[in-house]
Amino acid sequence: MIQPMYESACKNPNEEQKKKVLQDITEKMEYLLDDIIFYYERNLKIKREKQSKEVCEIQDCRF
Repeated sequence: MIQPMYESACKNPNEEQKKKVLQDITEKMEYLLDDIIFYYERNLKIKREKQSKEVCEIQDCRF
């Protein structure tokens, strides 16, 4: 989705339109990066909670 926008911006001789498209691309990239970071942190939290729960279950079995 981003690559075709970038290619069309590069081919566009109108500087104002080119700036607008590049600003839109930058905004989309920022949102994508935000989503990547959000889901990374969420998945890391879930993984840690799961590992913690497994450790608790193992410790409970010892008693």
